Amino acid sequence: MKIITKDSSFTLFNEMFNEHYHSISDGAYNETLYKHIIPAFKHFKHKTSLKVLDICFGLGYNTLCLVKYAQDCGYCGNIEIHSPEINPIQNLYDYKYPNNLDSNIIKNLYKENKFINNNFFNNSGNLSIFLHIGDARNILNNMLKEIKITKKPYFDIVFQDAFSPKKNKNLWSFEYFKTIYKITNDNCIITTYSHNSSMLYTAFLVGFKSYIIKQNLTRDSIILTKRKLNNIKEIDILHKIRTNKKLEGIYD
Repeated sequence: MKIITKDSSFTLFNEMFNEHYHSISDGAYNETLYKHIIPAFKHFKHKTSLKVLDICFGLGYNTLCLVKYAQDCGYCGNIEIHSPEINPIQNLYDYKYPNNLDSNIIKNLYKENKFINNNFFNNSGNLSIFLHIGDARNILNNMLKEIKITKKPYFDIVFQDAFSPKKNKNLWSFEYFKTIYKITNDNCIITTYSHNSSMLYTAFLVGFKSYIIKQNLTRDSIILTKRKLNNIKEIDILHKIRTNKKLEGIYD
C-alpha cells in the first residue's frame, strides 16, 4: 500500500523486513536528496566520470534523484550506476514520483535490466544504469572478482540504503563492509541514514572514518570515507568504545 510521507512523496512498506522503504517523518524525497544525493555529489561535481553503487534499488529514489540533481546542476560528465535488488516491486513505474523524477527510467530497467543514454547530460555526458536482480552480497562478490582481475577499485559513491542493521544485518556486517572497502576508490563517499553505533563501529574496524552531516529538513545523516575530511565533524568511534563496554560489531 502506498504511504504518503511528510514531504508529500510516497513510500511503501516491505513485509519481508517489516520496515518502510523511507522515513515517514523525513519524507521519501527529502531523505533521498539530503541524506544521499547532495552529500555525495558535492564531493564529485567536477569529476568527469562517476561510478555509483546504489544499495539497494528499492523504489528507485536514489538513482532517479541523482540523475535529476546532476541534470539540474549542469553536470556534463558520465555517470554509471549499478544497483542490486533482490525483490523488484511489480509495476513500480506506475507510481507518481515527485519533482519530475523520470519513472520511464524504471520502466526501461524493468524491461531490460539496464538504461543507457549517450549524450544524456547537457548533450555530452553519458548515463548508464544497470539493475542487478538477486542477492546483493552475491552480486558484490562477483564485482569483486572482476576488480581483482583488473586491479582497479570501482566505485566513487555508495548509497548505503539497505533496510536497517537490526532487520538486514548482512548488508551492514564486517564482511559486507570489507567487500565495500575493496570495490571503492580511495576517495570514495558512502552515504547512509543509519546512526547505529554497532554499524559505525563495524565500519571503523574495516577502515572507514565516519562523519555527521547536519541537516535542516531531515534528521542528520552520516557519510563514511577512507580518507580524512576537513571542515566536517568526524564521529569519535574510540569514545563510543570507551563509554559503551557492550558495543559490538556486526558479523555474518
